[in-house]
Amino acid sequence: MTRASPGMTTLILAISCGWLAAVPAAAQGMPDIVGLKPGMTLQEAFDRLKAHNRIAKVEVGRMLYPDLGPEPIPYAVVLGQEGDLSADLIEADVTLPPGKPVVWRVVRTLRFPQGQEQPITNLMAALREKYGPESFVVKSNIPTPNWFFDEKGKVVADTGGLSFSTCAMGGIPPINAGILNGGVAPLQINLIQPLRQTGTNMDLCRALVTVRAVIQPGTDPRLAIVMSVSITDGPLEARAREATVDFLAHAAAARKQALESAAPPPKPKL
Repeated sequence: MTRASPGMTTLILAISCGWLAAVPAAAQGMPDIVGLKPGMTLQEAFDRLKAHNRIAKVEVGRMLYPDLGPEPIPYAVVLGQEGDLSADLIEADVTLPPGKPVVWRVVRTLRFPQGQEQPITNLMAALREKYGPESFVVKSNIPTPNWFFDEKGKVVADTGGLSFSTCAMGGIPPINAGILNGGVAPLQINLIQPLRQTGTNMDLCRALVTVRAVIQPGTDPRLAIVMSVSITDGPLEARAREATVDFLAHAAAARKQALESAAPPPKPKL
């Protein structure tokens, strides 16, 4: 393993010893990633990202959908320096109209270059220091710990029909680094579709605030080359998604009624 430069050594120590912050989430309320947490406004999230790294680029992802308003609407804000290959890449996803945009999910991906890989035990220790003992760990050669909270940041117990093994299914969504290129994106159709009820324990899982980490080992299984962490506020997303879907349904109904009630065009004279 090559020796890290002094600057990179400082970064590695910051990451492995306290990149998630030193105060446990239970003492702070809602869990966070570098100070970003669900419920923040878009402006608060933007300002927090700029404060986190004043050199990296921060861009707001916007899409155009007339039924939600005449101007492009924000759906995410992203921080990075080198697109998908950024050493530190962060995305905060925000809710859509009719409400004001607030953060409902945060995702962060850290990449450790060759020769500067991180001991997985150090990363797990930092995660536990931040979020407490994990609620459930997926059995895999890729460490995937999960933490489950209610909307007040209180740890949730695996009771009342709730199955943490079910809630821990799925990975972490990839960060949309293309937002860093600026411009208006096409409609993100998945953001305006209703959440499908499954009739299973997964519906109970959506009532939780979930913290998930995925640690990717390299050729040495003791060392990590990538770590991703996400926080998803399921109840906030569900409420906002329902409001958006209802808003669009009413807009469509009003448009249909206007067309039906409009006077027919005059008959042409022959």
